[in-house]
Amino acid sequence: MRKESEMAELVVREVHEGEEAARREIVVAVTRELRGTYRPRENRVLCGRAPSGVLVALKENAVVGTAEYLWQDHHIYVQGVAVHPEYRVRGVCRALLRGVEEIAKAERFRALALSAVEETGNVEIFKNLGFKVVSRTIAPNHVSPSGGSVTQVDMERKIA
Repeated sequence: MRKESEMAELVVREVHEGEEAARREIVVAVTRELRGTYRPRENRVLCGRAPSGVLVALKENAVVGTAEYLWQDHHIYVQGVAVHPEYRVRGVCRALLRGVEEIAKAERFRALALSAVEETGNVEIFKNLGFKVVSRTIAPNHVSPSGGSVTQVDMERKIA
C-alpha cells in the first residue's frame, strides 16, 4: 500500500524547458516496454494535434513521470502518461492525473478521457484511479507485434 508521505513528496507542474530531455527518456523507456505488447500500424491515421499541455511529476527535482493532455469539447483527453519504472506503484500516475484534473476544473471541463490498449494491463490501473470504460473496440491504429489485433479501451472519469 502506498504511503501518503511518498505522494506528498511529489511535485506536479507544467514541464520546464530544461526537463524535456529527462521527460523524453522516460517516454522512450515506457514506449520500448509497450512495444512488446503493441505497435503502431504502418497505415495509421495521425492525430496531428500538438498537446495542449505537458505535466511532469518531480521527486527531489528529478522527473519521474509525465502526462500530455489535449483540450477537447467537454473533456480533457489525457495521453502519453509515462512513469519511470523505478517509481511505479508510488502514486506518480495518480498525482499526474490529479494535476490534469485541476486544470480541467479550472477550465470548467466535465471529465477526463483517455484510451488504453487492454493487453497492456493498464486498463485496470485506470479503473483503480476512478475511470470507467466507455467503449472497447479493435484498435484502429495499433496491432500486436505479430500484426494481430489489440483492443482499444476508451475510458472516462467525471469531474466533481
